[in-house]
Amino acid sequence: MKLATMFLSTLLFLTACDHSQALVVPGPDESWVYVDAERALRDKVDILFLIDDSRSMAPKQAILKQRFADLATKLQAGATEGLPASYHIGVVTSDLGAPGVTCGKNRHAQLQQKGAAAVDCEGPAGLNYLVYDQKNPENDNLPAGQDLAKTFGCMAAVGDSGCGFEMQLEAVYLALHDPIAENQGFLREDATLAIVFVTDEDDCSIDNFASDVFGPNTSQYGPLTSFRCTRFGLVCDGTFPLPGTPSSFASCRPATTADGSKLASVDKYVNYFTRPRSEGGIKADPFDVVLATVSGPTTTIASDTTTNEEICGKGSSSCTELSHSCSSTAAVNFVADPAVRLTEVVNAAHNHHVSSICEDSYANALDVLGDQILDAIKSPCLKQPIRYLDATETRPNCVAEEVRVASGAPVRTTIPLCADVGGATPCYRVTERADCVAVCDPASHTKRRTSIVIDRGGVELPEGVEQHIRCQGYPIGQSTTGCP
Repeated sequence: MKLATMFLSTLLFLTACDHSQALVVPGPDESWVYVDAERALRDKVDILFLIDDSRSMAPKQAILKQRFADLATKLQAGATEGLPASYHIGVVTSDLGAPGVTCGKNRHAQLQQKGAAAVDCEGPAGLNYLVYDQKNPENDNLPAGQDLAKTFGCMAAVGDSGCGFEMQLEAVYLALHDPIAENQGFLREDATLAIVFVTDEDDCSIDNFASDVFGPNTSQYGPLTSFRCTRFGLVCDGTFPLPGTPSSFASCRPATTADGSKLASVDKYVNYFTRPRSEGGIKADPFDVVLATVSGPTTTIASDTTTNEEICGKGSSSCTELSHSCSSTAAVNFVADPAVRLTEVVNAAHNHHVSSICEDSYANALDVLGDQILDAIKSPCLKQPIRYLDATETRPNCVAEEVRVASGAPVRTTIPLCADVGGATPCYRVTERADCVAVCDPASHTKRRTSIVIDRGGVELPEGVEQHIRCQGYPIGQSTTGCP
């Protein structure tokens, strides 16, 4: 049976109001914040893969290409079960070069139509990203004779000649934020955004490309190796980790500007992905962002001394490096370093997942990603607390409608609360659901896992009819003081 999809939009009220009245949609001059009311179908998803293209990444890229078919299968199963969507799928690399040195190719945060190491394949036709539309396959831009997985593999074969000072976070930020010609059309305002970082080193982003932190060897900065990213990007056990004596650290965190960090503050990226658009975020609703990383675990952090000339540079007898936090038998030198900065940003998102790049298969990481994407399409959960008309919180201050979209003005039918009509359908109800994300209700000081749906009594939603639910709610970011 075709799933009747519910769309939640929220009206945020900033002043006192009379809760004995039914919800009133505010006019443009009233003191309300109006967010995404009557949003269009939640059937668009933009997926961006950040793939590290530095040395040592080739075997990891190969696993990602092999396992992408699992994600494609899960998304297709979702369509079969009544959740078809329009997908944009893009690839960007970590290579932005590095000021003051010759490093990599500098891909300028452009979406990669065809990876630098791709052979015997073609990238998506006409665009630097894949269009995979399960509802309207005629919109797809797969090249002739290639399926989704092979075409993605062609994009993802970005090679391993990129700069070793990987700027994963800044590359994604620029790809989505800046008006880069090759990326135009990828990011859609009304789509869920999923970002997947695939990398074996931590982020070394700078956003001041006049910085001298990557300049030649100096007594101030030490040898020109990846350890500069650790030394000037992390605070470990209260201080910057210094080259020299090998050390083990109880805890490390991203360094701040106040600490003296030479790298871009992770707050820039946390705010971009987790704040609403009205506060500088990428989405009107931060719950429309899914962040995932396949990278080095942060459970073990240490530095060591190496004599490897590929790391220290020719003519250097030894240098300090960040110790690997995982290894695998999948290939020779299949290792990764702890991704402290990157993990900090990913974990800040409402919807996130962290997995190890040293796993022999990335099946679990892609399986969880698929689940999160399909959950975003279904979106049955309230993502922020709503206001009620009564002290017992049984009468939500919401308006539910079914809207027939046709030529001329839309035809709207108000749907009553199920409790008001003895369960006669169609009606809407608010319930608690264990698999919903817990949000703090500032009125009752409790955490709620709330779902809101329109019940049609098993009758399929007619073609050309959309469902909309608008509720008066508390602003995203409302204080959660008092919640357990």
